[in-house]
Amino acid sequence: MTDTDSRPAETPTAESDPEVAKELEGVPEELLDQGEDKLGEALDRLRDDLDAAKQEALYAKAETQNVRRRLEKDIADART
Repeated sequence: MTDTDSRPAETPTAESDPEVAKELEGVPEELLDQGEDKLGEALDRLRDDLDAAKQEALYAKAETQNVRRRLEKDIADART
């Protein structure tokens, strides 16, 4: 293999590189064992949770606006 080879370099692992092993000390095993499939699934779940939270915030904002309008109407009715 030459320096101009276009293949990506192999990613070092804890087994092959002592510096990587040192960096990973103290990391729980369940986090180390996650493959890309599990990480992709977790990312999809987080995106779904984010979308749900955005929707809930939008509904809460709309409800607040409706309450404000009802109160303003009640105040106007009370004055008349």
